[in-house]
Amino acid sequence: MQLSGYPLCWGLLFMSASLFAQGQKPAGGGLAVRYLWTNYQLPLNQKWSYLDFTYGAELEFRQRLGKKIDLGVPLRLGSALFPRGKTDGFEKGTLASADLQLQFKTAPSGAKWVWFGYSGAGINLEDFERAKWALPVGGGLDIRLSPTVFLSSKMEYRFSQGDFSDHLQASFGFRFVSFPKDQLILVKKKAPASRLDRDGDGVRDGLDLCPDQKGLAALNGCPDADLDGFPDNNDACPTIAGALQGCPDADGDGVADKDDRCPLEVGPPDRQGCPAKDADQDGVLDEEDLCPKEPGPANTKGCPDSDLDGLADKDDDCPELAGLPETRGCPDTDLDGVPDKDDQCPNTPGRGTGSGCPELDPSDAALLEQAKYAIHFLPGVTVRLKPESFQTLDQIVDLMRKYPDFELHIAAYTDNTGDAEANRELSGERAKFCYEYLMSRGIGPRRLSYAGHGEQNPVGNNQTPEGRALNRRMEFTVKPIPN
Repeated sequence: MQLSGYPLCWGLLFMSASLFAQGQKPAGGGLAVRYLWTNYQLPLNQKWSYLDFTYGAELEFRQRLGKKIDLGVPLRLGSALFPRGKTDGFEKGTLASADLQLQFKTAPSGAKWVWFGYSGAGINLEDFERAKWALPVGGGLDIRLSPTVFLSSKMEYRFSQGDFSDHLQASFGFRFVSFPKDQLILVKKKAPASRLDRDGDGVRDGLDLCPDQKGLAALNGCPDADLDGFPDNNDACPTIAGALQGCPDADGDGVADKDDRCPLEVGPPDRQGCPAKDADQDGVLDEEDLCPKEPGPANTKGCPDSDLDGLADKDDDCPELAGLPETRGCPDTDLDGVPDKDDQCPNTPGRGTGSGCPELDPSDAALLEQAKYAIHFLPGVTVRLKPESFQTLDQIVDLMRKYPDFELHIAAYTDNTGDAEANRELSGERAKFCYEYLMSRGIGPRRLSYAGHGEQNPVGNNQTPEGRALNRRMEFTVKPIPN
């Protein structure tokens, strides 16, 4: 990138820096946001066409240097159709630019219409790869809409470094200023004040309690804007007449209307002028009663508590059954933190589980896994259990007594040796045998179920002795009894 080809750009940059270096304090500044149009074809195309324009956005920071001169710093981002030569067509890409501009106005910033011309130094960045110095020359118009807002428009031609880089830009939007008008200070000559009555209210300064404010003789020279007899400097309501420290008190309860929550009802000062009310006659004043139209005890702040558990019905999930605050007013018989209505094991604590049921001990879970292959039957026409297998069933009986809120399902399986239907019937008889044995030991039928599945769901390879042995099994599954 060549930097020496634009001496005017460098001169403007140096001039702007010099103005700030001289310590001149700016009078104000602002910010402009504009929609941007760019035409890279204008130097080449002889015909004017809106199709040659591409779009973008402009953000400009502006600082006042004098009544008719501003420093502008516009930043732009948009697209452009970059010429690839005079006859080689155009290539669309991204165009970013930044300038440092001196803007010369035809009227001070306080005017309604402000025409301005400008020039400066800038840089174009094509596709964020090719950087080229630019010399912007243009003009614009600001139209005031309010003390701090202008409609703002600009049009400029940008002479740029390199071939086919000169182009036209136009923008339109809003400008916001921090100091909308020049500050005009009008100094009026005052007549010499009397040595004896400098505010001219007829009360000599030696007796005037407000010597610099024209007032009333009855108030020792102090003003009384609302004529209520209280001087403004001691009047709590200087623009509204009143007898209570200068403030009105419509209900005469000794609480000024401005501080009275009930200005038309007599009430004591400690209640901010409101009378004590208890609409539902429950002994809890309305201002403290969360249910002012329904009687209720004081411990629930005046709200009904049908089950008298200390939790108001509106907050009680079981308003007809006394319960605990921890379970939102619902009973929790086993005190495990799960209310009985949601507890699948309401008589057995099961803390830490959403169902309210206890989890099996690891040793009990291991027993059920070992029992899968510990139940053996004698061969023969009738189903008979080998003696050593009864010990395993007795252990399962003890487990079911340990978990009274759980139910047990017995599932029997065989290998694929023999007829499939015969195997299914055999497995059903074996499952039924275990079922009846557990009932004989006191486990109720409501907690037991069984099924025979024959050679279904194999877990081993039926083509090998080891696999067939794995498929001959009794599965015992426990789970909480549904409510």
